[in-house]
Amino acid sequence: LNSLTEDGAGGFISATSASPAVGGGGDLVSINGSTGSGTVGPSINLGATPVSIRGLAVSPTGTLFASNNPDPGSVTTGTQLYTINTGTGVGSLIGLTGLIGMQALTFSSSGTLYGWNGGGAGGSITTGLVTLNTTTGQATDVNAAVDSQGLNLQSITFGLDGTTMYGATLNELYQIDTASGVATLIGMGSYSDIRGIAAATVIPVPAAVWLFVSGLAGLAALARRKVAA
Repeated sequence: LNSLTEDGAGGFISATSASPAVGGGGDLVSINGSTGSGTVGPSINLGATPVSIRGLAVSPTGTLFASNNPDPGSVTTGTQLYTINTGTGVGSLIGLTGLIGMQALTFSSSGTLYGWNGGGAGGSITTGLVTLNTTTGQATDVNAAVDSQGLNLQSITFGLDGTTMYGATLNELYQIDTASGVATLIGMGSYSDIRGIAAATVIPVPAAVWLFVSGLAGLAALARRKVAA
């Protein structure tokens, strides 16, 4: 698994993702917010475009958005923005983001779509925090004076307060200032390859929320390594 977003109904959505080098491919995965069990399907269908989903985010109106990197090293293709029908798995291309290797997506409660771009092979575009136009797909740098700070964050999300943004990569958790784009390290855990974080509104105990999310993230990392192998 290579992404995670809350589905707006107490559960989560993730996606399996194969490398574009082997033709891509993947499925949506629904995760029960209470038990952590996952249901695979439907398969993601982007037509002739290889499927390599890197980020997922459900809008306040319930639409699933996805970032797809069919050719992470290509300046021409780069990261694409799609909407995906959760019932059929069929994706509709919105447009090119203008970025290379964007890994993370999340919506604010007001409907602003954010992404994190840490760059990718074949390019040095490392803008860090961006906003994305949900009509055209085009990305806009939140703060041109602050780049990714060397961080290739795999996932970003807003906390339960709806205003504080968090990001994660490897075993590190960051807090991100949405005005300046600056990411500040909160701490490190024992997991090794976080691929998705999300706020778990179905669990009322704050301490349990982060344990639950960390557990899901660790499971996602393990699953992705097995797929890649």
